Amino acid sequence: MRVRGDLLAFADDMLVMTNALGELKMAISALESLKDKWNLRLNKKKSEILTRVDSTHEVSGVKCVKCVKYLGVKVVLERKEQSRVSTDQIYKNVNMLRSRLKRADPDVL
Repeated sequence: MRVRGDLLAFADDMLVMTNALGELKMAISALESLKDKWNLRLNKKKSEILTRVDSTHEVSGVKCVKCVKYLGVKVVLERKEQSRVSTDQIYKNVNMLRSRLKRADPDVL
């Protein structure tokens, strides 16, 4: 995956992107092989595959879902739905910030 540049990683959160089932299986296998060399373990119970496929499916023991969270951000495949999800999250965060600012000590602000 490194050769194609389809791997994003931040600390222990990784996002592997591919459109091919074979590549996905190879990526899962490669991540599992890190256990022996680097003492890193792929936690399949916490891992998810973002796909349009029914959520009862799994690939190499990793469940398929229609929405994932990466670094706290919801990600979906449909562009319009992603726009709606992102906008909702922005409004939620702004409203939370406003609420906290209203309760803040005026001397601090």
